[in-house]
Amino acid sequence: MYCALPDEMEILQQLIEGNADSFRKIYEFYQGRIFLFAFRLTKSKTMAEEVVQEVFVRIWEKREKIKERKANHVKGKSLDQMMAYIDENGNITSTPQDPRRRSAVKIEDIQIGVPQRPEGDSPLNEGIVEFFNEAKGFGFIVDGNGGKYFFHVNQVLKPVAENDKVSFQPEKTPKGWSAIDVRKTE
Repeated sequence: MYCALPDEMEILQQLIEGNADSFRKIYEFYQGRIFLFAFRLTKSKTMAEEVVQEVFVRIWEKREKIKERKANHVKGKSLDQMMAYIDENGNITSTPQDPRRRSAVKIEDIQIGVPQRPEGDSPLNEGIVEFFNEAKGFGFIVDGNGGKYFFHVNQVLKPVAENDKVSFQPEKTPKGWSAIDVRKTE
C-alpha cells in the first residue's frame, strides 16, 4: 500500500523552488523505504546506502530541470499543434501534405502485410555456407545481401561443406528464415 508524504505536492513545489527544508522532509520520509528496497536487491548495506545517496543527489540536481520544464510548458495546446502527419516517404512530420499533391487510392488496392507469391514462383537464392556442423546436421547460409538462413541436413540435396557456394529456396518459419532445397553450385 502506498503511503504518501502529507502535503507531498506542496513540499515538491517548495523543493523545485530550492527549499532545503522541503528536501529534508522528503529525505526523512523516503530514505528508509529506498534503503530497504535497495538492500533487498543488493543484499549489501554499503550498496544500499550508496543507492539512497545517489537517488537524493539526483533529486536535488534534477529540481532545476523540473523548474525549467514547468516554466516552458505551454498548457492547452491546440489539436493542430499536437497533430502529426505522414509524408509521401512514410516519415512523421508536423507539416500537412499539400492537397495538390494528393492522389486517389482505391481502398481495395491497399495491401496490409507481405504480398503472397503466386504458386510456382519461388526464386532460388544463392549464398555461401558460413557454418556447417556435420555431427549435428545443421548450418547457416549467408546470401549476397548479408541475410542469414538456417538449414538442416534433411533439406540438403547434394552434400555441402563450409565455404561452399549453394543455391536454395528461402522459407519463412516461426523461428525465422530457413533454407530448403539446398544444392551445391559449381
